[in-house]
Amino acid sequence: MRIQTNVDPQKTYVAGRAGEIADYANPLTYSLLEKIFGFNGPYRQVLSEYGVGDEYVNDNYLLNIHGRIYSDMEKENTILWEPSGMKLVIKNGLPRVVTHIFTKQFPKNIKRLMQKTKNEIDIMARPAKYTKVADEHYKKLSEIAEKTYTEKSIELHDFLKAYQHVVHIAYIYELLYQLHPTINVKLPMAAKQYVWKQDYLNHVVDGMIEHAFFQRGYSLGSLADIRPSATSFVPDQIADPPETTKNLGPVLKLQVLRNNARLKVQLLLYYLNAKLLNKALKYHMTEFGFLTIDEVNILDKTTVEHLSTVIQDRRNYYEQGKEFVLPLIIQNGLVSKGDAKETEPSKWFGTPCSGGYVEGALSVVNNVDEEITTEIIMLPNASPLYTIYYKKAKGLIFQTGSPLSHGAIVAREMGVPALVLDADLTKFNRRRFHLDGNTGTLSLLS
Repeated sequence: MRIQTNVDPQKTYVAGRAGEIADYANPLTYSLLEKIFGFNGPYRQVLSEYGVGDEYVNDNYLLNIHGRIYSDMEKENTILWEPSGMKLVIKNGLPRVVTHIFTKQFPKNIKRLMQKTKNEIDIMARPAKYTKVADEHYKKLSEIAEKTYTEKSIELHDFLKAYQHVVHIAYIYELLYQLHPTINVKLPMAAKQYVWKQDYLNHVVDGMIEHAFFQRGYSLGSLADIRPSATSFVPDQIADPPETTKNLGPVLKLQVLRNNARLKVQLLLYYLNAKLLNKALKYHMTEFGFLTIDEVNILDKTTVEHLSTVIQDRRNYYEQGKEFVLPLIIQNGLVSKGDAKETEPSKWFGTPCSGGYVEGALSVVNNVDEEITTEIIMLPNASPLYTIYYKKAKGLIFQTGSPLSHGAIVAREMGVPALVLDADLTKFNRRRFHLDGNTGTLSLLS
């Protein structure tokens, strides 16, 4: 496991490159990320099927620096982007993946580029066909989920197989969304109700998992049981969305498949963690989060003493990490002590949800009962839970969601500029910004 004690001054490291799973992680979670995004992992295997990246490079690009997950930018480009004519670059202080047209760098593997382009054209030309493909992957994921709910346990290889289906669904959705971004689409009532129910589903299951597992049972004590009846929150089959437009229908259906696939994976992750926890507590390893998945699996009377020492060493390393500022981007080997000033970004790029622009002070909302008086409001998600803030804002930012989320639809109905931006802006509370809902950009003014 690559827990980095020193950073190479010749390299650039970028955080936030492990999808939606984690940014800061203990060794246990990091070891799972390695299995998902690493060599022979489901993420690279599926992308390779669509012509993205080189799955045969026997190397990983993720590493753990004092508890935050970073990508070695050079390795990520070599493994994922450059073979297919793309490149991860730093632009305006933020990481972005661009095509070789913008980098003036010809693709390293023209065959891979042609395969990727052919697949993209085929998906965009035949959305109905690939919606059915995504639906098949969702059904296979559901089969694994049903088996897990029945047995109340899941093996790691089954979890990774389930994650393959999630990547397939997400990739098809992202491509079709680019073709039909729906930024200015106003949905009929039936479609709005459909989206509302799916957002509510997301919120309820997220809350259920967080309360039942992460708050009540992640460390010591008995785990809260997620009974099979609770899985009724996550439907096994997704009904087709109501009639909207010829182009919008597949995108809406795929969004629902993607959201529900993510929820099923959360439930599978619950059972995977429960399995590891039960194994660790059998040997009184209460701090098993400092071990990797493979290390927990080999726990027995002969390995307990050695792994206890490993836990102690890693705990010390993580404690040292609390002294450091861990920025989004590490360059020149610089990881400063906590009293050092971190360079502030001035512009962020998100997903546009509702057109228009606004300037004003920003408030970051964490709870539904907060009193807000600023023009721009940032919310944790676009669910109906935060409806009270939609009418108050002149500009909206959602940390998670999409242009077809409940909040985005409401913003368009009310003519409020909005975007989705996965960023922590807490330290910018009350600062002034320019929000552009047409391009999805947020610029710091003062």
